[in-house]
Amino acid sequence: MKLSGILLVVLGVMFGQGRVEPDPALSRQLDLWLSVKAALSGAGGADYFNLSMKDALIPGGANGVDWFRGTVISQNSPSVLVIGIEKPDQPEVTLELVTPSGQKARLQRTIPKGTVVEFGGIATKFTPSPFMLTFEVELKQLIINKTPAGQ
Repeated sequence: MKLSGILLVVLGVMFGQGRVEPDPALSRQLDLWLSVKAALSGAGGADYFNLSMKDALIPGGANGVDWFRGTVISQNSPSVLVIGIEKPDQPEVTLELVTPSGQKARLQRTIPKGTVVEFGGIATKFTPSPFMLTFEVELKQLIINKTPAGQ
């Protein structure tokens, strides 16, 4: 457990709020995302993408992680979502929605900013600055979890 997680547990117990139990699945997926992002952000990031990630299913079960979880920042079209994983307001990932045959797919509704989604998909493009990793995601690989309150 990271130091910040330990501090939250100690503060919660000290102030009578009970134990704070981090979700191990969320911790694993965030740790994997941070590792991927660090590798891509390093000096050999473009080579890492081209040799290890391009056209691969990500996360694809790596380290026991089947889905990344992020927050919708914008929906550029019925077929494109921009999300943040590390921070809910920091664009890091573009999801291009496709059918199983690779054709453009369309969502039937607008997904509001702040909605939590989970996804797995094929890594297709990478831009180091500003950082952006693009995935092709089939609709069956996109889980829309919850919409922000009031929307």
